[in-house]
Amino acid sequence: MESVQQPTPVQSSEATDNKPKRTGSGGIPDFEKDAATIAEYEAAKTRYERSEISHAESAVRASYTRKRAGVLAEIAAAANAVEERRKIAERSFKAYGEAYPNHVDGNKIERPSFFEWLFSFGRSSRMYNAAARAAQDVVQAQATYRRRQRWEEELENWLRRSIHRVTVEYKQRTEAPDWLEKFHARPEVAELFAKVQAIKGEREEYAGRVQGGDVPPLEQRARYTAENKIQPLRPPFDQMMISDIAQFGDLFCWMFADLQGNKFWLPYDRRLEPLIDSVFDTYRLVDDLKAKFNRSEDGRRFTPLDHYLRRLRDETDARIEWRQRTTTLRAQKDVAKDSPIDDPDDRKILDLLASLATTSPAPAAQDAG
Repeated sequence: MESVQQPTPVQSSEATDNKPKRTGSGGIPDFEKDAATIAEYEAAKTRYERSEISHAESAVRASYTRKRAGVLAEIAAAANAVEERRKIAERSFKAYGEAYPNHVDGNKIERPSFFEWLFSFGRSSRMYNAAARAAQDVVQAQATYRRRQRWEEELENWLRRSIHRVTVEYKQRTEAPDWLEKFHARPEVAELFAKVQAIKGEREEYAGRVQGGDVPPLEQRARYTAENKIQPLRPPFDQMMISDIAQFGDLFCWMFADLQGNKFWLPYDRRLEPLIDSVFDTYRLVDDLKAKFNRSEDGRRFTPLDHYLRRLRDETDARIEWRQRTTTLRAQKDVAKDSPIDDPDDRKILDLLASLATTSPAPAAQDAG
């Protein structure tokens, strides 16, 4: 759902405090700065990890280069052997063919007859055997050449497996205490790590206070809106709708969303309930700020369902989000109570929207989709 996720409510009677209780001496954390610090730390960790992996990969590649040079030399030697055996076989075959052409058929040779062997004093057999051995030597040399060619393929596979293994092993090593200690001891990381530890410590301390019911509602609201970059609703704005109701202890807030997905808040004021099924804008008439209902090109009043359809583009997703919003708001309205309005700007925009709400017709039956 696109609406703001509900914070954990912590009941407190301090809702009317003028100022929220601050977390530590620094007040509400600068979440944007904290996020940048954590991102910088993670980036430094990633760079160091990649550097170590790169060194390990370089060692593997250096070993691969040495092995490949040996393999290529073996392949070259095997190729030369094939060529030499082929030349010998060609000479032997040619010599036998010239001496005994009737025993040569294409690239096949036959043994000499007994009388040819007898009258040549064995020369014919020696020539035949030499040609046959030379042909067999070619076959064996070719087999050796093919095996050594496969060595190169196997070496490539070894390189890929080794690179993958090194990457996996080093990624696992980065979670080990000794690796982290070594990383955090680096001069350029030590101060950054201390900041990250302070951020985590502050958040753990805050979570403990929330669990113990020791966080005033105003501090909850200030922290939640700061962390989620939710600003108070201020004009000018257009195509704004109520997204849900947030609760902070016994403080309640209206939450708003525009078509860009930006979030805003105002203290809960029951007068705005008639606007739940509408989308609204502000505009200026001379020096006066006015509010109006947003309308489509054909003059029809823009609804929250239209808002979701236009923002999410996908009709199925839009209807799912819209139904969830409707169900959530119905339940939230049953428990929400008016909250103190201390900021004059909050009061001004609430009065303006409340005036618009009085012109809204009674809610129509909800579209079942």
